[in-house]
Amino acid sequence: MVNKIMYQKIQHFKRKGFTKADIVRETGLNKRTVCKYYSMSEKEYSRYIEKVRYRTKISEPYQSHILEVYKVNDFQKLEKNVEVVGVETDKQMAKVAKEKINKVIVGNIERINLTDCFTPNYFDCIIFADVLEHLKDPWTVLKGTTNFLLIADL
Repeated sequence: MVNKIMYQKIQHFKRKGFTKADIVRETGLNKRTVCKYYSMSEKEYSRYIEKVRYRTKISEPYQSHILEVYKVNDFQKLEKNVEVVGVETDKQMAKVAKEKINKVIVGNIERINLTDCFTPNYFDCIIFADVLEHLKDPWTVLKGTTNFLLIADL
């Protein structure tokens, strides 16, 4: 999910006659992201934001650590017995998130070295909510985060 400023920037470039490919080059966003928001009206964007903003996250099966990776999203508090860590690219949204979750890392998940922050097997669950489709190389990010997942005997 892109924030309102990025949506407006895409629409601004569209009005100026930029192609989708031009907007991808100009903004550095993923091609699918630009395509999705390029054709969205302001009203459709507002409805979409309301729909995704208030969804709840189910964390009951995961009791110790959760890593939530967001582009720009409204962070919601989860149960107090769960540690929630977020990765946020936007400094303003990171400030909002810090009030609601345990720890926020400011930066791009594609460039962050998580080994500087966490040990292997640290998280029970890693959630990429509205993130992977916006990354340039989501497979590398997924591969890079798997060693931080706790592998429990079932």
